[in-house]
Amino acid sequence: MCKLLWNLCKKKDKLSMQWVHVYYKKYNLGWGTEPKKASWVIQKIFKAKKYFVEASYTEDDVLRMKTFSIKDVYLKNRGEFSKVSWRRIIWNNVGLPKWIFMGYLAAHRRLQTRDRLKRWGCVALCKPEAKTMNHLFFVCPFSKIIWASILRWLKIVKPVMDWEHELQWAEQHCRGRSAIAEIYRMMLVGSIYYIWQKGMLESFKKYRGLLKKLLEV
Repeated sequence: MCKLLWNLCKKKDKLSMQWVHVYYKKYNLGWGTEPKKASWVIQKIFKAKKYFVEASYTEDDVLRMKTFSIKDVYLKNRGEFSKVSWRRIIWNNVGLPKWIFMGYLAAHRRLQTRDRLKRWGCVALCKPEAKTMNHLFFVCPFSKIIWASILRWLKIVKPVMDWEHELQWAEQHCRGRSAIAEIYRMMLVGSIYYIWQKGMLESFKKYRGLLKKLLEV
């Protein structure tokens, strides 16, 4: 729609644009006009002006454009954001989509681990110790054994670290396109998915067991 509005304002030599200008001649179509009796398509085109305004474009800026770039308008509307350091670990990943999504949540510290759920009152009857992200990956003895075995299989000689330091190590050593780097990234998100799934299933099994006992009383 933005490009169509730009075409109209520039009076591009295109059949569709020329037809619009001829058909709606009485409105003197331009940046400041919005023909209310026009078809919904034409009205939609003129309503796209708000995207230019949000991107801080004036009428003169639009008219000065020699070519129209949807990407430029989108980036100006989106604003500037710094790139996260772990983007190559998560997005340059050949793992299953569900693994990658779980890795994305873990990188954002948004996995529903026991400490987060406890704040919602969901697992008040579970064990008192907090199961944080750093505990679950890979301080917990269960997950530590799994990740240590995977590292041995990959022939990577390094100690098993908690999630924060493991992610930092991956950012520094496994960002490339080598076979080992790609397999490491895949195994990392895969391990996160299955360890988290196992941990949460165990938590809710215990919760359901206690709930059944309470209902039987």
